[in-house]
Amino acid sequence: MATDPHDHTPGTIARPEKGRWFVVNTLTGHELKAKQALESRAASLGLADRILEVLLPTDQVSTLRNGKKKIVAQKRYPGYLFVRCLLDEEAWAAIRYTPGISGFAGQGQRDRLPAPMTDAEVASMLASTMSSTKARPVDSYQAGEPVRVQTGPFAGFLGNVAEVYPDRLRVKVVLNVFGRDTLTELGFDEVRRP
Repeated sequence: MATDPHDHTPGTIARPEKGRWFVVNTLTGHELKAKQALESRAASLGLADRILEVLLPTDQVSTLRNGKKKIVAQKRYPGYLFVRCLLDEEAWAAIRYTPGISGFAGQGQRDRLPAPMTDAEVASMLASTMSSTKARPVDSYQAGEPVRVQTGPFAGFLGNVAEVYPDRLRVKVVLNVFGRDTLTELGFDEVRRP
């Protein structure tokens, strides 16, 4: 196997079938548009075999809008995309001149290709991306388990879990309100173990 020209560690073996990861700067707030534009550009220029993957890491967070709780994707690295590619002059130009992309992060001299991310940086980034998709384990709450409501009109009330919906991150809780059992559905983040 040949040595990867972008790998600055002496004696390492190239893995051209996997490509290397690079960080590119985007206009803040336009990361998704830049990602879509780059993927489209790679396909239209016939560079899909060199521009292999474009990643925009996000976390799922809950927000309160108009009194309703919504789960939304929040960008983990605003203003940046991660591109896995086999970088040569043609791929570099396609990436660099894609609308919404302002350049490669950490690029030094104009006549040199940018340095790829190290394996440790890639492993750290991908591990945090994978772990962020797990909001809570499936067995986070059990039917019959006591919980205390943390927010909303029932804040401070004690109740018991009636049903668990791990895919929606919600539970149905039986609360004693004015001497009557009341069933209410709450998010995992709205209840805690007492």
